Amino acid sequence: MLIVRCALLFVPMLALAACGGTGPTGSRPVRAGCEEAAGHGVALGRSSARLVAQASLSYQAQDLRGYMVKDGYRAVHQRVARIDCRPYALGMGLTQCVARAQLCGH
Repeated sequence: MLIVRCALLFVPMLALAACGGTGPTGSRPVRAGCEEAAGHGVALGRSSARLVAQASLSYQAQDLRGYMVKDGYRAVHQRVARIDCRPYALGMGLTQCVARAQLCGH
């Protein structure tokens, strides 16, 4: 008799716990706005530093795009990238480039 009472008590609680955490799909609010991605590169020549910065920006932009989609942005597009280069602070003939782009979504 005790087993039947325990079963009657715990079975409904297990059923509620199993489906209680799920909500309607697509219930996240749609977001809008822009985020900035940046890639850095340091190399012996200006062209090499630009290539490294562009490659780094590409990886950063892909990661940021994924996070933005997961966070509720529907469509994400990248605005034109900007690359700024200057001599590296430590010298030694190195050049440092920073590539930046804005990813905007709605």
